[in-house]
Amino acid sequence: MAQGESSTDRFILTFGGMLVLGVIVINLFVYWLVYDNLHSSRENRLERARIDSVNMSNVLSQNIEDAIEKIDISLLALKDSIDRQMAQGGINGAFLNQRVQATYARLEGLDGIRISDAKGIVRYGTKVVDDAPLVDISSQAQFRYLREHPEAGAVISPPIYGKISKEWTIKIVRRYNYPDGRFAGLISGIIELEYFPRLFSAVDVGSKGVIVLRDGNLAMIVRQPNPKGIGSAIGLTNFPKTFRQAVAERPESGTLTVASDYDHIQRTISYHKVGKWPLLVHVGLATDDYLHDWRDEVKTATSVSIIFTVFTAILSWLLYRDWHKRQLLVRDLAKSRQTFRDFAEMSSDWFWEQDSENRFTRISSGFGVLAGIDVDECIGKTPWEMGIDIAEESMTAYRALLQRQEEFSDFECSFINRSGEKKIVSVSGKAVYDTEGRFTGFRGTGKDVTERKRLEMELTQMAKTDELTGLVNRRHFMELAQNEHRRALRLQQSLALAAVDIDRFKFINDSHGHAAGDQVLQALAKVFLKNIREIDVFARLGGDEFVLLLPGASTAQAIEVIERTRKALAEERIQLADQAVSITISAGIASLGSGDTSLESLMQRADQALYASKEGGRNRVTAV
Repeated sequence: MAQGESSTDRFILTFGGMLVLGVIVINLFVYWLVYDNLHSSRENRLERARIDSVNMSNVLSQNIEDAIEKIDISLLALKDSIDRQMAQGGINGAFLNQRVQATYARLEGLDGIRISDAKGIVRYGTKVVDDAPLVDISSQAQFRYLREHPEAGAVISPPIYGKISKEWTIKIVRRYNYPDGRFAGLISGIIELEYFPRLFSAVDVGSKGVIVLRDGNLAMIVRQPNPKGIGSAIGLTNFPKTFRQAVAERPESGTLTVASDYDHIQRTISYHKVGKWPLLVHVGLATDDYLHDWRDEVKTATSVSIIFTVFTAILSWLLYRDWHKRQLLVRDLAKSRQTFRDFAEMSSDWFWEQDSENRFTRISSGFGVLAGIDVDECIGKTPWEMGIDIAEESMTAYRALLQRQEEFSDFECSFINRSGEKKIVSVSGKAVYDTEGRFTGFRGTGKDVTERKRLEMELTQMAKTDELTGLVNRRHFMELAQNEHRRALRLQQSLALAAVDIDRFKFINDSHGHAAGDQVLQALAKVFLKNIREIDVFARLGGDEFVLLLPGASTAQAIEVIERTRKALAEERIQLADQAVSITISAGIASLGSGDTSLESLMQRADQALYASKEGGRNRVTAV
């Protein structure tokens, strides 16, 4: 009897030890799951912050580049006007000031335009008053540099405290010459530094995030936010050594995580060079901002883990008191765990089983709803005998997959269901073997991914098109145009490019509202698409700026296409909310020449031709 009691005690002790060990293992497993989930969540947030900062820096860089390029193109147009006046005997100050005012009114973010003579005295431009004291800029670095370097193009100045505006500014500066080539003075497009904080404020970088614009030497120009005022950040170079090293190794763009020497806050920083200009914009998203919710998750997960541990400890104590009931629960748990091992890792809409001949032995009703069939009809049949129209390439690949008798996951195939709808499914399966290692079939899951695939296609299309007009957007156009430009150069084929602008579009917006302006843009897009060739690419660059790429077209052919479209637009009546209107366009055409080694050169010539059309009275086409 004593021996029997001793055996029972040993059994109970062994069971209790196993139970304690099991509780420990389960808790360790849960802790690992919690850790893995938190780690994955943290990595996802870090990656999302990196992607967000990259996207923000790219967008801001592009916006700044676009603004500077527009100013530079306008300065070129003013330079051409001055050159023509000087060739005809001298500058007409009144006429030049009118041109300056008209240019200034068109450009967003521009604080003013000033024109100085060869001695550095500001003679013309905005805010230049005849009886005011003369302003001398000859001591400024950009004046001395352009005076000594006739070959130089546009130059960006360091931040300057304006003698006229009394505000911190930077300048886009170009030199103009006398007819004999001697230095005659400078044309300056002045950007008030306050323009950049206004631009940056549209981007949400969080409570501790920062956006910084730096010059070519990485000296700070503007910092947003900057509670100390716009001028306090100018010229600062207090950034980590790793930032300078990253820019030196990858000067165009890059991403790193560092603590700022300015405020000692750790941020994920993505920088991007502003086109060809000696400027760098970087966006820093603070770790404290994008990990704030994650830290709340850590607290919650820790609390839940502690509660789980307490719960399992109490549960194990109760199970220990009633070991008979516990044994039944352990058996149920073992059975549930086997099912979980087969299906838990696969998010599914239905499950299925096949025998060694690939005939279905079980399939849940979810597939029947999707395929429009009775699942009982599928039992005893292979997938290719079920009477649904499965794509041939999908079925061939699926047969090969089953023949390997190996586990597979996320195999995608398409078919036409009984209702005539195309469906795409993702199937995962596990090879099943008996206790002697013989293959007995498959079991697995499937899910409907039709909607996900549709959304992926829609997102891909949205990334390439302009939302308002449905035309090709700027980014996709530049990709297509670069490819066509390289092909035309390689094959020595014709290529034409037309820059298109709606005449007096600002008047339409101001008079009828932006909704009416949107209708006009959409109407223009429709008319163009009706009148151009199928191989032509018509894109909206932004605002009322459009561009047409004509592969294989000569200058005469391009003129014919644009003139036909211009006349069609002039005859079109666009019904707005309050009245019907007609619009006209101005266009500039440039054909690929020997000097157009870059797409930018071709686009710049087309823009020059466009400005010639504008100056010539609008509603016309000019080719260069």
